[in-house]
Amino acid sequence: MAALFRYEQTPYLIRRRCESTAASRAALIEMISAAAAEIDLRRSLLELDAPIVGLAYNLLIGKTAPAVQQYRVLSWQAAPISRDEDIPGTAFDIAYDNKVERDLCLQLMHGELRMLSLLNRRSMQRKLDAASKKGTGVAETSSAEDVHPPI
Repeated sequence: MAALFRYEQTPYLIRRRCESTAASRAALIEMISAAAAEIDLRRSLLELDAPIVGLAYNLLIGKTAPAVQQYRVLSWQAAPISRDEDIPGTAFDIAYDNKVERDLCLQLMHGELRMLSLLNRRSMQRKLDAASKKGTGVAETSSAEDVHPPI
């Protein structure tokens, strides 16, 4: 979630820029690119490790990204902040409407990414593998998809 938080902060970084020079724009664009790359990395890791969490994370990013992009455009169009009154939290406050998606993602992260959950998942996979080797018939009726069904 830290990667998403940094991504959500990019409009603030733009708005708080010290000056509107090519060098400051390049530095900000580099920070924005790094935030987006970090999001993509987290997305890939979650999809590999816990696909259901990856799906929830994708929903959260899908809900958040358009608002971030809209606020970034507005931030670039606005003059850099020069007064304390204009600091975010006052006149330029951003509200992301992603609470439902964020709560779902956090709930799934807590349930799926705990060490015990990972151990249980691996334990179940070992049981399935052992059953299929023994030919007990369990393998014909159970699979990894039954443990974690695709969505």
